[in-house]
Amino acid sequence: MKRMFFAIVASLFVGLSNCFAQSAKVVVFEGDAYNYEGTNGDCYEVSWLDGYEHDPIPVSKARLETFSAEKGQGWCYVNPRVNVRQKPSIKARVMFKTSSDGENMADYAYPCFGKTKNWYKIKLPNGRFGYVRQDLARWQASGFTGPRRKPHNLSSVSY
Repeated sequence: MKRMFFAIVASLFVGLSNCFAQSAKVVVFEGDAYNYEGTNGDCYEVSWLDGYEHDPIPVSKARLETFSAEKGQGWCYVNPRVNVRQKPSIKARVMFKTSSDGENMADYAYPCFGKTKNWYKIKLPNGRFGYVRQDLARWQASGFTGPRRKPHNLSSVSY
């Protein structure tokens, strides 16, 4: 039941990808990127992962940047059971299929390494790069930095 609920939420979440911007202001602090919400005195007001609150960050200890998918920044949240291709074309060889084993959106997060037309270039768990169609993923500036959890049960995924 829990997986079915998540699959429905994930489909809705990712299915809205064309409604989201391809660039966003972020506050970079200690190697992590947070969504920029505004400046309040000598602190940046930030949020983490779609609005989750985070403590204000001192302006003196962080920097404000604009991240974009085109520059190969941020993260792609890819729908479960999506073909990741060797090149940005539906005719290209499928090299990876995303799993449906995750229990939250972090399990579907892949580092973004650029955007070509309607395709995101992502880094796969095995270190290789692949492409996923924009309509099957959602780009976000902030994401899961630092030590990454395995995004999938790799024994159930074919390369």
